[in-house]
Amino acid sequence: MDEQYLYNYALDSEIAAILAEQPYNESLQQAVERIRIADVAADIERKRVEIQRTARPNQARFRKEVLAVYGRCIITNVTMPEVLEAAHIKPFKYKGEDTVANGFPMRMDIHLLFDAGHLRISDTGEVQLSTRARMDYGATIPPKIYLPDLTSREFLRWRWDNYNGI
Repeated sequence: MDEQYLYNYALDSEIAAILAEQPYNESLQQAVERIRIADVAADIERKRVEIQRTARPNQARFRKEVLAVYGRCIITNVTMPEVLEAAHIKPFKYKGEDTVANGFPMRMDIHLLFDAGHLRISDTGEVQLSTRARMDYGATIPPKIYLPDLTSREFLRWRWDNYNGI
């Protein structure tokens, strides 16, 4: 109920142009290939990123504090700050706090898996991958991680029970 959906008016002209085109007589696979070649999805995503930015004044402080406490990716143990992000256990959009108890440092690709629901962490530290993620990441992701006492088990249980990804 707290979710917000915004209409991206910058895409109006593109949507109108697509709707004005005559439909192609092609299979779904052919249509997908045509879209991939045209780079339409990348252009739309680029515009979405340019237009939809939520002001998050505490994000820099949150990242700094989470990285200072952990020092490494909670999953892969990578220590390079250039590739680490602070991931919210309970997402900000669901009233998740910008506190160390609600954060994990994660390598960028691991953070994306976590936010998309392809990587889940139980309140006991068990790591679960989706079937799709297991195909590419299965050999590199441990089945269980150590969770420090400061990690909110309540937020981990909330995420496990309520959040299936973006």
